[in-house]
Amino acid sequence: MLPVARPRFSPVTVRFMPEDEYTEYAAYLKQRSYDDLVSIRYNLNQETQARRYELVLAEIAGREKRGETSDENSDGKVDAKALSRAFSIVIGFIFAILGLVGVLTGTLYTKHGHQIIADKSPVAFRILVGLYFAMAAFGLFLGFKKRK
Repeated sequence: MLPVARPRFSPVTVRFMPEDEYTEYAAYLKQRSYDDLVSIRYNLNQETQARRYELVLAEIAGREKRGETSDENSDGKVDAKALSRAFSIVIGFIFAILGLVGVLTGTLYTKHGHQIIADKSPVAFRILVGLYFAMAAFGLFLGFKKRK
């Protein structure tokens, strides 16, 4: 007996939701922050969840039209990303100031109050000044780089 050919189905199956579930999902999206909506947009499968994807795009477009794309959530709390950027900028400036003061005075202070003087140990002094400026550049880079 010959094998019977079975119909092949696409691996993508479209799920249909009742209309009331779409209205519930639209209400859920209105409660989310702009950053959450962008994350949801990138994580939704456009083929299997086309209707949800359209709802997310519509909500994002509405928020952008109203200008509600700030780093603050609806609670008024500052976003963690904005706080992280500010912290990186502050740390970068601290390291830059420490390196600059060390270069101008010729003395750097370490963790336990030890002094590294440029005349007594020039190699260690240059290494430490280089580390300070590298950390300053890295902190400022993280703080000012454009994020998606």
